[in-house]
Amino acid sequence: MSHLVPVGQAGDIVLCRTNPLQPHLLVSVVDGFVHAHASLGKVTHLQGSLPWPIMMQWRLSSKES
Repeated sequence: MSHLVPVGQAGDIVLCRTNPLQPHLLVSVVDGFVHAHASLGKVTHLQGSLPWPIMMQWRLSSKES
């Protein structure tokens, strides 16, 4: 059984745990995630499901004030 977890919708903000001491924020897009890659020193696209456990997930409300 896979430990990969699908997320809700494109645009969701996802907090996952890449290791016990390092939480990581990503933005969900249609075919994966956009995130800052520390080793590469740039923003990258990660295709498919997340290889890390999801701790929390948020979605911005489209509700007008």
